[in-house]
Amino acid sequence: MESARWTPNKATTRILAQLRDWGFTADESAVGEVVILLVTEAVTGGQGRISVHMAPKDSQVLIAVRTHHPGQAPAGHSTVRQVAAHQVVAECGAHTSTEGPTVWALIGLSPPQRVPPQTTTASTTGLPTGR
Repeated sequence: MESARWTPNKATTRILAQLRDWGFTADESAVGEVVILLVTEAVTGGQGRISVHMAPKDSQVLIAVRTHHPGQAPAGHSTVRQVAAHQVVAECGAHTSTEGPTVWALIGLSPPQRVPPQTTTASTTGLPTGR
């Protein structure tokens, strides 16, 4: 996904659709707010690409957003605190690797209606850049 002002909303739509496809039920408003916080943190630089990854397990899903800007500082404590404040968030955090900073949240969901795959990367290509 390219960094753009509409990227957080686009990512939220795709993530919620994937959760529904996997059979999860969730507080979509709360999950959407968490995704917007995670993705907004990643697109703050306003250029380049980000990747959004999802990994379901039992009645939780890990959502991780990576900024592909090596050397960029990880998410600030205020973003992590804002994410943690949501009741749907079991755990969250931020770290930096050689590929760039990542901010993530483990979100509690209602058990799926069917067994989801182990991991996926949301389709995030083809979005234009700009702020």
